[in-house]
Amino acid sequence: MCTANWIEPASRSPHGGSATVRAKAAPPARARGLVARTAARHGADVPFDWDNPTTHPDALTGVDRLYLVTPVMRVTYADQVAAFLDLAEAAGVRHVTYLSIYGADQAPPQVDIKAVEAGLAARAASPTRSSAPPG
Repeated sequence: MCTANWIEPASRSPHGGSATVRAKAAPPARARGLVARTAARHGADVPFDWDNPTTHPDALTGVDRLYLVTPVMRVTYADQVAAFLDLAEAAGVRHVTYLSIYGADQAPPQVDIKAVEAGLAARAASPTRSSAPPG
């Protein structure tokens, strides 16, 4: 059985974007019989904070699929996400679905959203990846 984890931004409010993703993504996965855990600073199954790397290993324990939402309310985060993806790969994550933004493919390479997408694409076949535009 696979375990999917939703890694979400360290939102300033427990009712921010991460709560919306949790409400829309995890219940349908559970309804299909998947084990789905959410990970966020507040109101999630597993504590996770982008700015506290000690929370990252527990969020990845037993996970083989990952729905990734990058940190919000900041413009510099590509290095954090790359380090987390290295950890995810080492922990056995086989697939990453990345919540992207519209127009990310048009962004210059020095913009972090583009850097994250390029970093995912540059990884070997493990983990596989897909990008999901918002909406």
